[in-house]
Amino acid sequence: MTPDKIKDALDPNSKYYYPKKNGIDFYKHFKDDIKLLAEMNNDCFRTSIA
Repeated sequence: MTPDKIKDALDPNSKYYYPKKNGIDFYKHFKDDIKLLAEMNNDCFRTSIA
């Protein structure tokens, strides 16, 4: 990463999507996420809470 790329990653109006900037929001969307897993025929899911 260059300094310019870091500035772009931190800019909320960046044209690029940086998922780590927003973090994981599983606890608010777990029901939808589990439905998606079922649609993909997954029968196993592992998570951890820190």
